[in-house]
Amino acid sequence: MTIHQPSAKAFSLFDKVIMLSQGQMVYYGAVDQALGYFAGLGYQCGQHENPADFYLDLMSVDVSSKAAQERSHERVNRLIQHFHDSSAYCQASYGNQSATSDTLPSSTIQRAFNMLSYSFMDGDNSVRGLVTPGITGTSPCPGHRTMGDRDPVAWALPWYREFFVLLCRCWQAQIRDRMLVVAKGFQWLALMLIIGISFFQLKVDQASIQNRDGLLFFIPVGLSCVMIVLLTTTFSLERSVIARERRARSYRMSTFYLARFLTELPLTIGLTVINATGVYFLAGLQADTSKFIIFLGISILTVLVAISIGLATSATFANVDVALVMGAFSIVISLLYAGHLFNVDDVLIMLRWIKYVSFVRYSYQALAINEYTGLKFTCGEQQATLCVEKGEDILLRNSLDSLSLSTCMAVLAAIVLFFQIWAYNSLRWKNRPRSIWI
Repeated sequence: MTIHQPSAKAFSLFDKVIMLSQGQMVYYGAVDQALGYFAGLGYQCGQHENPADFYLDLMSVDVSSKAAQERSHERVNRLIQHFHDSSAYCQASYGNQSATSDTLPSSTIQRAFNMLSYSFMDGDNSVRGLVTPGITGTSPCPGHRTMGDRDPVAWALPWYREFFVLLCRCWQAQIRDRMLVVAKGFQWLALMLIIGISFFQLKVDQASIQNRDGLLFFIPVGLSCVMIVLLTTTFSLERSVIARERRARSYRMSTFYLARFLTELPLTIGLTVINATGVYFLAGLQADTSKFIIFLGISILTVLVAISIGLATSATFANVDVALVMGAFSIVISLLYAGHLFNVDDVLIMLRWIKYVSFVRYSYQALAINEYTGLKFTCGEQQATLCVEKGEDILLRNSLDSLSLSTCMAVLAAIVLFFQIWAYNSLRWKNRPRSIWI
C-alpha cells in the first residue's frame, strides 16, 4: 500500500517501507532502521519531530527559490546515489534473482521502480532528464545493468498505453459516481418531456410559426446551459488532483486531456440523442428522415460546443465560482446575439462582431434552415393578406438565410476545435509545476 503524510503512530505500524523521491528509491528496509540510516548520512531527525514528516522534507524538492531548489536537488541526488550504491538497492531491485540475468526483473517492487525511474519529456517528443544524472555507469549488483546502461525511454509507458490507462481510469471514475449519472439522465429526460409537451404537436397554421421559432431557438440555449454549467462545476473540482499528479510527473497532459474529453462523449451524446429524438417527435417537426438526422447532428454539435466551452472556462479559471460566472457570461452573450431577439445588423458597428462568435446563432440558424426549408403553412380566411405560406419566407424575414446549413455546421465544428485547443493549452500550462516546464 502507499501512504502520504502519515502520523508517527501510523508510520510505526509498518514493518518495511520504500521511500521514493523524483521517481527513484532513496530507502528500502525496516522502518525502525530508517532513522539510523539517514543519520549516518548526516541527516538527523529532531527529538520531537514526526519521522514521517522528516523523511518527506528530506526527500522533497524545494521550489520556493532557485537557490533552495538547487540545494534540495543536490540533497536528493545524494540520497538516491547513496542508496543506489548500497546493497539494499540490489535487494530491493532484484531480490533473489540470478545475478547472471541480463533482463529487467519482474518483481512488483522493481516494476514500480522501473516505471518511476525513466526520464521524462519536455512536451511529447524531446527528452528531459530526471534529476538523477549521476546514476549511470556500472551497477553495484553483479550481472545487472543500470537504467543508465539501457536504451533511454522518454516515459514509463508509450503514449497509447498511457492514454488507454487514463481512459479506463476516467471512465471508471464516471460510472462509479452513480448519483451523478442518474442526475444527468433525469435532467435530460425531464428537459425532453417539458420541452416536448410545451410545444406538443405543432401545427402548420400561422399561429404555430411563433411557437416553432421559439422551440428552434430554445433548443441550443437549453442544451448549452445544461452542459456548460455541469462541465464547469465538475471539471474545476478536478484541478487539484491534476496539479498534484502533474507535480509527480505521472502522465502527459495530452493523454489525460484526450481521455477526459472522450470519457464525456458516450453518456453525453447518448443522452443528447434521446433528448433530441423525444423533442423532435413530441413537437411534431417535419416527418423527414434526412431532416431528423440533420437535427440530431446539429444538437450533438451544439452539445460538443458547450462541452468545449465548459472545459475551456474551467481550465482557464481555477476558482469554481469565477469559472461558472464566465461560463454563464458566454451563454448570455451568445443568446443575445443569436439573431432571435433583435436584428443584429441594426446594433452599433462596434458590437456587430459579436454575432460572429455567437455559437447559439449558428446552431439556431442551422435548425431553422433545416426545419423551414420545404415547409408549407396554411392560411385562414382572415389572414389572407398577412399569410406566410412557405418556410423560406420566414428565413428571409428573420435574416436566417445569410449562411447555408453546411456553413453553420462547419462553423460549429470549428468552434469546438478552437475551444478544445484553448482548454488543452490552458490546462497544460496553468497546471505546470515550477520544477518542470511541460
